[in-house]
Amino acid sequence: MTENLTEPGKFENTNPWRLFALAEGLVIAFWIAYAGLFTVWPSTWTERGQFGDTFGALNTLFSGMAFAAFVVALMLQRQELALQRRELQLQREEMAASRAELARQAKMQATLVRVTVAQIRVVAEQIRVEALKMDAEMNVPAARTRWVTQIRDCADNIIKIANEFSVDSA
Repeated sequence: MTENLTEPGKFENTNPWRLFALAEGLVIAFWIAYAGLFTVWPSTWTERGQFGDTFGALNTLFSGMAFAAFVVALMLQRQELALQRRELQLQREEMAASRAELARQAKMQATLVRVTVAQIRVVAEQIRVEALKMDAEMNVPAARTRWVTQIRDCADNIIKIANEFSVDSA
């Protein structure tokens, strides 16, 4: 199955991992800049404390990055759930088709069994007819009418089997 399971127009050009890597790169760049600036510029602890307080915005930036990562995770989860729903739908359709095919095969198998049983019954009647013919040939010609009647009965049985089969298969 080579169909594209993504919904058209949604998230096609958005690579969440690229966005996340870009955000993380920015966070690391700001952290390095902050560390470098903090060790060079303020000389006393008081100035360093005031300078550190000015970076409350950096804390906000980290919170924003965490929220962005959360949004990216939600987008990914939404994509995966849509794909999973589509895959489950395809699976249900395939299972329904498999059930229908299995029912068709079971019906064909039952028909095949009926045909085989009918063939066996016909062959048994044919063997009986042959046995009656051999028995009739060994007796006097005047007594052969009894065997002819029995052979006709066998032929009637074969016709009956054929009629039963034609009614069963209808």
